[in-house]
Amino acid sequence: LANDLMGIEREIKRGETLNIVLVYQKEFKLSLEEAFNQSLKLAQKEMQYYIQLKDKIKDFGFNVDENVISYLICCDDVLSGHVEWYS
Repeated sequence: LANDLMGIEREIKRGETLNIVLVYQKEFKLSLEEAFNQSLKLAQKEMQYYIQLKDKIKDFGFNVDENVISYLICCDDVLSGHVEWYS
């Protein structure tokens, strides 16, 4: 979702259609701005859900396998990578 939101202008210029913003626009007959805002809300909801689940892992009260922690760090890196890429 982050890539779709941050790359929408580039993808429109290239004529690409596999982007959540453009799918929302077509499927729900929205303006580009409305579709972008709906896509952003979805991304924010999913990010909040990810954070909640990630926080629950820390609350189980037992040692979490190092592989799980490593995986979550990689997930965080991917998420922050989108911001770095488009900055």
